[in-house]
Amino acid sequence: KYLTTVLPEIAKRSWDVRLHYEIKANFKREQLEALRDAGVWHIQPGIESLSTHVLKLMDKGATGTQNVKLLRDCEELNLTTTWNILAGFPGELEEDYRAIQRQLPALAHLQPPSGATRIALERFSPNFNDTSIGFKERRPTSYYRLIYDLPEDELFDIVYVFDTLALGVADHIIDDMQHAVETWEQAYAAGSTLTQSDTPDGIRIEDRRRGWPNRSYVVRDPVSVALYRALSRPRRPVALQSLLRKNGHAVSEQALAGRLQDFREAGLVFEDDATFVALATNPIPFRLRLAA
Repeated sequence: KYLTTVLPEIAKRSWDVRLHYEIKANFKREQLEALRDAGVWHIQPGIESLSTHVLKLMDKGATGTQNVKLLRDCEELNLTTTWNILAGFPGELEEDYRAIQRQLPALAHLQPPSGATRIALERFSPNFNDTSIGFKERRPTSYYRLIYDLPEDELFDIVYVFDTLALGVADHIIDDMQHAVETWEQAYAAGSTLTQSDTPDGIRIEDRRRGWPNRSYVVRDPVSVALYRALSRPRRPVALQSLLRKNGHAVSEQALAGRLQDFREAGLVFEDDATFVALATNPIPFRLRLAA
């Protein structure tokens, strides 16, 4: 309710405040705008993965492309974010991480996670409360024994974090993801940007991402222009085909797949679970205007 009550009232005042909120990752753009207008500069969204399959295992209620859209919206609105990538869930697959890792270079202009780590088993979490998920073995994390001189059973009753068997993907897969995240951090810190702007004859793309060719070009093909604009929110090919048809662009399934593949090879879209979302920010990010 704060989005429509407290925050608009704060926005009316000229207070010099810097606010922080933890939020769910499915916030809409207008909700993020309400945060920004009220002086919220920093948010911690519950992203925790860019893989829809892994997010389902977490019971997050969000998708990988929704999370990427949130990062794109935050970049446009000058909202700094803190988030991380979690791994180690029973049922996850190596390909869940490899598919995301292959696309991380395209996200160089968006705010990276603080790291990629294996989950901790915490009291009150679903993984702790429901042993059928897989974390049957649990014992107080070792550092508690340096703090409390108590028998094991008493220690078990008071601690918050537990040691357990490592489940899900192997450690080297998480290590590879962490290395990819470190590269992402360096690329973002170097001032990577990927921006779009409307022109009379299409969409102008300015690509200044580290690790990508430095180039500017205009997407002029009417179908590609309509397609990219439709990808401002996550959509599947069948929905895109229907939307294009309604706007006078009859495109075959094969032709649509070709255009989406072209966008992906250029690093202009992110794909997960057969769903696509545009990556270019619009308008130019606030941090870039400040630098100018």
